[in-house]
Amino acid sequence: VRRDRPFRLEAQGVYRGTPMETTVSGDAPLQAALTTDTWALAIALEMPDARATVEARLPTLASTEGAEISFELSGQRLDGWSKITGTRLPGWGPYRVSAHTRYAGASLQIDNLRLSLDGLPMQPSRLEIGSGSSGTAALCKRPAALTRSRSSLMMYLRVDTLDDAM
Repeated sequence: VRRDRPFRLEAQGVYRGTPMETTVSGDAPLQAALTTDTWALAIALEMPDARATVEARLPTLASTEGAEISFELSGQRLDGWSKITGTRLPGWGPYRVSAHTRYAGASLQIDNLRLSLDGLPMQPSRLEIGSGSSGTAALCKRPAALTRSRSSLMMYLRVDTLDDAM
């Protein structure tokens, strides 16, 4: 950690028998993040056949109000996460899920949600789901409900059969 360079941490290791590499980097030195108004942070986790990335913009380290987070999970097969999660997952794939979220006024806004999943054990064998802007989940003590903005939420569902792919 240097005062004159943006924060960066790289690590390699094995967790639950799965080798992985992790990178955490900021847009400013770590000391500056403690005193500046806004700090951007990127986290990447690489494993055999799987990748997770998170990009966050934090207005301050003392509050989550106005925080923005984008994430993506992708890989060849979902079961590549089984050892890490401690849960047996299906061998479907390749897959990709991504979204951009914003926290404001005790609610979480979700934009550009995308899910793509191949190799389903049925016909059709491919699923794509996406949304435009914005779904909102109210954060409260009981389970949060997903509400939709009247004009800005568009969801689509695309299903391809094997016949369509040939």
